[in-house]
This record gives sequence, C-alpha cells and structure tokens, in this order.
Amino acid sequence: MTLVNTIKLEARFSFQDLISTNKIMWIGTILAVSYWIVESAADSVVLNLGSFTERFFSLDSHELWTRLFIVFLLISFSTYTQLITNRRKRTEGALKASEVLYRTALCSIGDAVITTDKKGKVRQLNPSAEKLTGWSEAEAKNKALVKVFNTINEETRQTTGNPVEKILYEDTIITLVNHTLLISKSGNEIPIVT
Repeated sequence: MTLVNTIKLEARFSFQDLISTNKIMWIGTILAVSYWIVESAADSVVLNLGSFTERFFSLDSHELWTRLFIVFLLISFSTYTQLITNRRKRTEGALKASEVLYRTALCSIGDAVITTDKKGKVRQLNPSAEKLTGWSEAEAKNKALVKVFNTINEETRQTTGNPVEKILYEDTIITLVNHTLLISKSGNEIPIVT
C-alpha cells in the first residue's frame, strides 16, 4: 500500500473501528450495566419493591425502556467518542507521514529552497540552501528571510528587498533580476543566475 493510499484510508471510519476492543467503549458498557444493577439494587433494598432479581429482570415496560434507553445512550456516546479518538489518531499518523514525505521531497531537490511563514520568518532550508547561505536550518529557523537570504544588486550594491513581502503583497510570482548577489553568512558573495 502506498503512502497516498494510506493517507486516503486514514480519513475514513471503518467497521473495524466500531467493533474494536477499546477502553472507552468498554467503560461505557460497564457504566451502562452498572447503572442497571445499581438501580435494581436501590429499587429492591431502599424502596423495597421486590427482590433484586425481579427488579433486574423487571418487564415493566416504562422502566425497561428507560433502562434500555440509558444503556443505549451510554454505549452510543462511548462508541462515538472512540470513533473520534481513532479518527484523530489516524489523522495525526497521516499528517506525520505527509510531513516525512514533504521533508524528503524538500531535501532531495537540487536547487536551494527556503520555506517561510507569512511573516517572512524562515521555517526550513534544504541542504543546497544551507550550503549557499552558510546557515544551518537550526540557526536560520525563525529568523527573517532577509537576514538568511541577503541579496544585493551587483552593480548598485543596493539590497534587493524581501521577496516574501513582494509575493504576499503584490500577489505575483517574482524572479530575481540578473546581477543579483547572495551574501552568505560568512560574507562571501555568490552570483545568482536566473
């Protein structure tokens, strides 16, 4: 089974979830049966309405349907809770698997790639970007992109600005102009070819 199929399967409920032996469902069942037993014992001992056995197996339709309804609610709630818990666990597993896939893809790209959040703070660098910028991913994480990806115009020596701001505010794809230099952490000037 491929990773993509696994992720698709993780988002659905299955019959196996419904019948799996799980703590929450068993607790709900035990609570429901305990309720029935305690109510029968209270009826027989406290209210003196007959023996425990008569009260437990009472066929009085009102009491029987009330007990069955409460048992049904407790078991249904516990089953639903377990389904949600199972779904959350599967979704978390699928998310971790997709993060591994994303990370693998990012690291295998030959070009330098730096990812940022919307504020322009560095989130990840692939190995090629680490070599070019001189920053390790751990050092660069949460730093402003302009600090890690410091670029200047080769001729004017002016900074070229923050490409993330241009992308977010102008909502356009940008390319760096020719004669752009990347200033690495150590101060080396590396020409960027577009």
